[in-house]
Amino acid sequence: MKQPQFHPLAGILPLGAMMAGMIFVHGDSCAQTAPAPKAGDKELPTVKIESDRDKPDGLRGTTTRVGKTLQDPHDIPQAITTITNSLMEQQQVGSLREALRNVSGLTFNAAEGGRSGDNMNLRGFYTFGDLYMDGIRDTAQYNRETFNLEQIDVLRGAGAMLFGRGQAGGVINLVSKTPLRYDQYKFTGSVGTRDYREVTADLNKAFSADTGLRVNLMQRDEGS
Repeated sequence: MKQPQFHPLAGILPLGAMMAGMIFVHGDSCAQTAPAPKAGDKELPTVKIESDRDKPDGLRGTTTRVGKTLQDPHDIPQAITTITNSLMEQQQVGSLREALRNVSGLTFNAAEGGRSGDNMNLRGFYTFGDLYMDGIRDTAQYNRETFNLEQIDVLRGAGAMLFGRGQAGGVINLVSKTPLRYDQYKFTGSVGTRDYREVTADLNKAFSADTGLRVNLMQRDEGS
């Protein structure tokens, strides 16, 4: 009796066909379809969230101009103290000297060295060459007001890398108010002894998303 002959690949073909079938079944089992809505299901209303990103954050300073550009304080590897406009309004400060009382490590001089006006020491060093207005050195001898300031940034440590030269104590940078993208009209008044009177106005008018006008005014009478 003649023995049946088998091809060497005869036993492999059924296995390959079985694997293809298994792969096909596995891929088909992974397909998912969205469940059909039921008659009793309710559709929730759309939640709309609005936020005024241009409005100040209050006592927390999220940006600083003590560096080269407007940036996050965490990006500067030195200690920075920011006195926001909200804090100055709550404390009703009217001068730079009063606002800087919130900064530790800063002391005030009493016209030592023949200098009048704002005369402070930061970390034991004079600051007459380290006062800036919007990043521009302001070395004039006068008493600075705060009615036109958005915030005050105090950088502790040497600032020569950012400003070119200066003392090792630090830098005090005053940031002026700029136009906003929304309308704002603020009026404040103060009275005191010996006929002290002060009135301030912060007026902002937004004409478009990129155009605005802001005017800050102050009138003070100290009876002298």
